[in-house]
Amino acid sequence: IPIDVLIVDKAHRLRNPETLQHKVGTVLTRSATAVVFLTATPVQNKLEDLWNLLKLLSPDEFSEWPLFQDQVKGNRLILAAQTALANHPPDYGDAKEAVESFIRQHAPERAGRQFLATILERLADASSDRRECLELQADISRLSPTSHIISRTRKNEALPNRPKRDPHW
Repeated sequence: IPIDVLIVDKAHRLRNPETLQHKVGTVLTRSATAVVFLTATPVQNKLEDLWNLLKLLSPDEFSEWPLFQDQVKGNRLILAAQTALANHPPDYGDAKEAVESFIRQHAPERAGRQFLATILERLADASSDRRECLELQADISRLSPTSHIISRTRKNEALPNRPKRDPHW
């Protein structure tokens, strides 16, 4: 039976390929035109758990374990750059070093040379404008080998008007 859109809540429960849930998930994802996995639970106990879920979403793209490990290594450099920019004040030097390492080691062919050049230029400029820094972080995230398939949202990003605790010690 063809499925237009399959939305799986609590997708972390499909991470073990030995379970019936994973096997049913495999059949359903292969029958679907589009698939969305949702979970509020940390997905992985080990990296293989995440890989098993991604293989369900995109079996051709995540077919080989060594290639996935390489994507994760590249993603760690992108996260390091974003973390450096999230510091107060932003550490543009560390961010630039992480992005340059990413470019050297993972040669993102899908990112155009001009796009990479603008990122490196903005890192070198080290703007003190917070908005420009946030835009730079967003552009750096586009370099991630997994950004097209994994979206992570923190509660404060999803609920900007949430009550905030203000401890008065």
